[in-house]
Amino acid sequence: MYKIIDIRHTGSFGDRGTQRKDGRYPKRIGRTVTDELVNSSKPGNQLILQYITDENGNDYSDKFLCCSKLMNKSFQENQVILETRNTIYILEKIDE
Repeated sequence: MYKIIDIRHTGSFGDRGTQRKDGRYPKRIGRTVTDELVNSSKPGNQLILQYITDENGNDYSDKFLCCSKLMNKSFQENQVILETRNTIYILEKIDE
């Protein structure tokens, strides 16, 4: 399971690397998502994440986050960084 710990601009609509504070982005921080879709996501395909809990720990397992095409996927220690056309999602691996 992964927790969304940060959401940043890619540079297409805001300065690259700055935190996204527009729309629903701030509410997504703290939500958890399944390993399966994170691990199977491949650059060139649409990024889809399946939620497990919302930012308050409530059940959110019937909801999905559908994003634009995944441009890049990288790993750093216990984090995965998923970059779409407009957004960089930083997720941290957590125990279930």
